[in-house]
Amino acid sequence: MKNDAFTIKTNRYGIGEIFKTNDVHVTNYVRNGRVFGDVTVRFANGRRVDSVKASSGKTSFLQDGKMVENWQPDSSKGAPLQLSQSFSLQNDALIWNIRLTNYSANTIRIEDLAIPLAYNAGGGENPIEIFEQRVVKHHFISGNNSFIFFQRPTGLGPYLVMTPLPGTSLEYFSTASFVPGERGVFQAFIHSALTGNKELRGNWRQPHTHTSVESKSSKNYAFKFRWAKDYNGIRDILFEEGLIDVQVMPGMSIPTDLEATIALRTNQKIQSIEPEFTSATSIKYLGEKKKGTHLYKVKFSRLGENKLAIRYGNNYKTYLEFFVTEPLETLYKKRSSFIADHQQLKVPGKWYDGLFGVYDMKNAALRSPDNPDYFDTSRLSYVLTCDDPGLCKAPFVAAKNVFYPDQKEIDALEYYLKNFVWGGLQRTDKETPYPYGVYGTPSWYVNRDTSRRRGNTADRNQERMHVWRSYDYPHIIMLYYHMYQIAKMYPNRTHYLDAKEYLERTKETAKAYFKYPYEILPWYETYKWGCYNELLIVDLINELKKQGFTEDAQFLTDEWEKKVKYFVYDDIYPFRSEYAIDATAFESSQALAKYAALNTMKPDTNLWYDKNLEKWYSHPKVSTEDGRRFMDRQIQANMALRGVIEPAYYFLGSDFRGRSDGYTLSYMSQMGGWGILDYALHFAEDPTDYIRLGYQSYLSSFALINSGTPESNYGYWYPGKENDGATGWAFEPQKYAVSWIQKPQGRGPWFYDGEIDLGFGGATRMASTIVTNDPIFGMVAYGGDLKQTNGLIQVIPKDGMRTRLFYRNGNNKIDIELNRDGFAKDKFITLEQSGKSLQLVLENRTADVHQTQISIKGLTGNYEVKANGKNLQQISFTATEAGVIVPVAANGLTTVTLSKLTK
Repeated sequence: MKNDAFTIKTNRYGIGEIFKTNDVHVTNYVRNGRVFGDVTVRFANGRRVDSVKASSGKTSFLQDGKMVENWQPDSSKGAPLQLSQSFSLQNDALIWNIRLTNYSANTIRIEDLAIPLAYNAGGGENPIEIFEQRVVKHHFISGNNSFIFFQRPTGLGPYLVMTPLPGTSLEYFSTASFVPGERGVFQAFIHSALTGNKELRGNWRQPHTHTSVESKSSKNYAFKFRWAKDYNGIRDILFEEGLIDVQVMPGMSIPTDLEATIALRTNQKIQSIEPEFTSATSIKYLGEKKKGTHLYKVKFSRLGENKLAIRYGNNYKTYLEFFVTEPLETLYKKRSSFIADHQQLKVPGKWYDGLFGVYDMKNAALRSPDNPDYFDTSRLSYVLTCDDPGLCKAPFVAAKNVFYPDQKEIDALEYYLKNFVWGGLQRTDKETPYPYGVYGTPSWYVNRDTSRRRGNTADRNQERMHVWRSYDYPHIIMLYYHMYQIAKMYPNRTHYLDAKEYLERTKETAKAYFKYPYEILPWYETYKWGCYNELLIVDLINELKKQGFTEDAQFLTDEWEKKVKYFVYDDIYPFRSEYAIDATAFESSQALAKYAALNTMKPDTNLWYDKNLEKWYSHPKVSTEDGRRFMDRQIQANMALRGVIEPAYYFLGSDFRGRSDGYTLSYMSQMGGWGILDYALHFAEDPTDYIRLGYQSYLSSFALINSGTPESNYGYWYPGKENDGATGWAFEPQKYAVSWIQKPQGRGPWFYDGEIDLGFGGATRMASTIVTNDPIFGMVAYGGDLKQTNGLIQVIPKDGMRTRLFYRNGNNKIDIELNRDGFAKDKFITLEQSGKSLQLVLENRTADVHQTQISIKGLTGNYEVKANGKNLQQISFTATEAGVIVPVAANGLTTVTLSKLTK
């Protein structure tokens, strides 16, 4: 069947192939050898449960109302319940009807009605196949407002959107299979009483329903497939099909000190919004922004999961699931403190002395090589001491301490560096070959000892020194760089090394990153894979130039530009890692694109030799415009592996990997989210949608942190004071599953913290309050409280760090950033809308006399600067950034005022 919208191939009782007619790529949305239409019904037949599948019933295929083909096996005759289907191609839509007919003399109770969707998921090694011929799935399973859509992992449209027709709803999903040996088939359930209630492990926050079909009668269900050009096209389809297009700011992981605003766009009447906890939730209707779009302000005070039930239309129902956290500042401080106080193993004499171990919330246990749970007997032994789970905690603590210095935490970091890293995890400057090399899996203890390493049968490269995993180096670079910042700004707080020594460690580790992995094991292609945290190398280069390390800065610039050019010119799909489809590249891809767009690089010939492909890379033409074009492409891919439309806290803003296990809220929610937000603030022509998504991403993974008040018993996920500040690794959205770390897991956070502190470290780079004029929500403050009076914008920052403010209002763009201290808590920053005046209040976070630099971009003209009412200086602003140096007293607050001079 074919028309201008769809090209479809039937396969017995279902659709075996779905293509967009005349698409830019030949992409089949159905998995090879499978069908859309493989429906399964389980029903009560007396005291037993029987089942019927689509393969045993009648299936009709129609185009423009005319029969094209029929499928009706003999096995369908004589059954008490018969399942029949039809697929009808009508103009720009494919309609899928499902009918259950009871031919018996008794009422039949339907326990399950499952809709498996074997979509054409990605995999393999061929990038053309992965990115042009395969698709990823997004879903929102929530009653009558459920929807599913499929897209290529590049984000290139069109997107195949599946919506329920009136009278049909979805309530449950699973990737478990009822076919022995089969894994990873996504199933959406119209009814799930049998499967859902039978699964006693885990929890589910929607009812598992059943229905009845009376004797000699039928029940009908239906879905519609349409193509959407882009995300706004998906939203339009939801509206046109009688669903609700939901927008939320600032996000669905929401702190108690911020309000959420919800926009419901629908052609149906909103009957009511019912909070799960009435006494702890306030909802205020703000009116109809424009026809069909209704705004609501919601304030939550109960920590943990909070559900809003929306009743609309003809007795329709859907749910919005929020997660309510403590204030962001509390989360940053609790998490960092928990790592320093509860996750460091101070065991002199042990090889892992100083290690920040992985924490098990379920058992309130700190795991270590001597208390390993199951890790020491699995391929995951590296989780205990190294690789991304073992190396991510210290860099996050260091990043937090740049802005909230805490002596106990800084001491813990230096203990880790002195006793575990230097001379253990990392080779010293005196060890040859490969000084500053960082050891990989399963641990430095094994890799430094020939006999122990020989016993590691999983190591297939025993003839090579195991300092070749590219991903390990940027963790240590980030740690050293932030320790350098701490030592430079707070010299009395570091005792192991001084600022000069920390900078030395940073630059030499960065140089080793580009040298050793590719030299030792070229399969680890440093220039080809985006490695988290490596974006700090650009900051390091700039700092090396300031400090006079010209040669080192040039070396790192040359190496960084090799990678930039590879991403921009040499690989059309550089969105990979060790896995075929992976979200881990999207922090780096934005940083690399940004560099290409802002810096003039030179053309080259034979820049570097690819040992794997045995070829040279040359770039005869290089332009900033090429970098900008690549930036747009990689943002599309970033969004394709992120929850953009789906309004649930564990989807919206979250990354996902396009894999069958389907976990969410991993570290790339925030690290890749930085890419979205950076693009929104500095490059997007219309930043509105990207600011929303970027901030939703920023807030998303904070839902994993187990924290709370005494009244809430210190945490929602694993209560108890002993777990206050612990966190999960990622989120399992299914009722029950087995994660890739081989742990059975009910719906909620994985109970090990694992890699998630990578995300929290990335969040420190995103933390900001953003004031913007949103076409749906009006003038708003993301991460703050906003007040408008007499042409003045007043905002109280509540973003967790209180060091950055961005103002975006049409052509008026102002950036304000502090190098230390913070905007005073609960004090307004006041800005005249056109930039004529600015007032902010600084708090001193170290209780000493010092200077703070305020970097400001976006003002133009001459300004008078005052501090606490006293003239400080006059400064001229141009299109570039300017810095204001403010003396900060040891006690009290410092009020800084900038006023534009008329002459």
